[in-house]
Amino acid sequence: MGDTTDIDRKSFRRWIRDPVRRLLKQKHAGFVLAMISFPVLERLVRGKSGIADRPIRCGSDDEKRFYAALTGYFPALHCSPSGTFHDVANVFWQGFRNGILHQATFSYKGYAVKENTRVSASCIFILKTGIAIKVNETKRLIAMDPFAFSESVVGLIEADFEIYRKADYTNHPLAFELDSVVMGI
Repeated sequence: MGDTTDIDRKSFRRWIRDPVRRLLKQKHAGFVLAMISFPVLERLVRGKSGIADRPIRCGSDDEKRFYAALTGYFPALHCSPSGTFHDVANVFWQGFRNGILHQATFSYKGYAVKENTRVSASCIFILKTGIAIKVNETKRLIAMDPFAFSESVVGLIEADFEIYRKADYTNHPLAFELDSVVMGI
């Protein structure tokens, strides 16, 4: 099919970036913004970490690379310097991404770390702060501004579009529009 970079970029802008920008103006769009932002962030992080479509197994090198890439994009998710709040990125991913995409709410389900289940943290939205993610280690609280988070995710993808685009282009090519049909080949 040849180089589809321009088509992919145009499709991303048309289907993700532009709708997100419109939703940013809506007072109660936080969950919808998160529902849009997590899958595209996951594609970007999978591309950055080089794990493509492989399952993220607990304790695996892929898991370490995935969360290292995620914290590279969102430094607030680094483990606390005091050592009181471990696996912050894992907790964030379970509480927000898994909760919102699978149950349309926050998840308080524990997450597995080397066959042990750790207690989750409290996950909340704080609206219109301008700070994508804020962590309070002593209270085990992760606060996300879904508006700032979505803006950040779109900006990260625009800045690193080739990584996003090629995350797993063989199994998951970006969809494109042809007349009135949307497809991916």
